[in-house]
Amino acid sequence: MRLPTPWNQIEAAMAYSRRQPLMVIVEESLAHQGLLAYGHNWYVQDVRPEPESLNTPEFNGVFASWKSKIIEFSQKSNETDGVTVDPEKWTLIQVIQRLKLTAIYGLLAGLVAFTAGVFALGTKVAAIAHASNTPPATDGRWPSVKTVPSFLARLDQLSSEDARVLRAVAGTNQFGLYSDQLSAAAGMPVDQLELRCKNLQTEGLVEARFLTKPNFRLHPDVLKLGVRPGFIGCYLQ
Repeated sequence: MRLPTPWNQIEAAMAYSRRQPLMVIVEESLAHQGLLAYGHNWYVQDVRPEPESLNTPEFNGVFASWKSKIIEFSQKSNETDGVTVDPEKWTLIQVIQRLKLTAIYGLLAGLVAFTAGVFALGTKVAAIAHASNTPPATDGRWPSVKTVPSFLARLDQLSSEDARVLRAVAGTNQFGLYSDQLSAAAGMPVDQLELRCKNLQTEGLVEARFLTKPNFRLHPDVLKLGVRPGFIGCYLQ
């Protein structure tokens, strides 16, 4: 078992204390300790130290979600200073250039956490980041725009109860589960669960089928993204 450097903890903690968005990527062989462990307010993604690991739908989705949070943070900072901004036209480099000095320190701390597991691929990260640097569509929200970034952004907005239901639905197979089975899996009364599933169906996240009794599974549009159901359960923890 390999151990990460303590600097990961110190600099990531500095970024978190300044409310900077964190993107944490850990090499599969590293121990998950401190801020690199699961269960915090950010998603910890395990990757293999290979170029292909940085070009999957999951990685690109998490990267785009982190980028949008950085832009939102910078926009709020500039609005406080009375500066008019148009983040839709920014590149990742421009985002970094517009951050204040303290924000840059926090961003660098987040980048240190990012390179903890993929330092050997450092020469390739810049090229991959540039290739993934396409601005999101205007008002591109799920389910109007069916992309991994818009999907993850919608997951970030779920209430804790809706997230619990969607985690249970993501744990089913292609045939789904009946409402009483899903109720036991989610630890929620059947009537409340069915109501939340109908709301999630309206959001394009869950598909409801009425067989002998209500049956729920992930919406086909979610499955078409290529995101594994297990990833959804981990992301919503």
